[in-house]
Amino acid sequence: MYTYVDQMDFTNMDFVAALRHFLDGFRLPGEAQKLIAIIMLMEKFASHYCTCNPNNGLFASADTAYILVNRKTQIKNEKRRKILFNMEMEAISTAEKNLMESVSHVQTPFTLA
Repeated sequence: MYTYVDQMDFTNMDFVAALRHFLDGFRLPGEAQKLIAIIMLMEKFASHYCTCNPNNGLFASADTAYILVNRKTQIKNEKRRKILFNMEMEAISTAEKNLMESVSHVQTPFTLA
């Protein structure tokens, strides 16, 4: 895992571009059991990025870069969650509309309680 990261050259690369290049080579697992592997990969990425760009002045340490990587991952997951929620609400709304339209032609007496 570390050899994979060490083979990449992030020299003079924008941080976001470097992160995209890094993540382009594999897919992060979504299972909770693999969380430690993801954390280790992100720590190694941050460390290697800072090694490749020692004088860019963006980060005081690799820890700072690592925290930023986690924040971007959280933002991405939050956006995905919101998109899925909106899609589900749209599906519920459509199903409700179709149900109401399917019974709108029924002529039954209405009793006021």
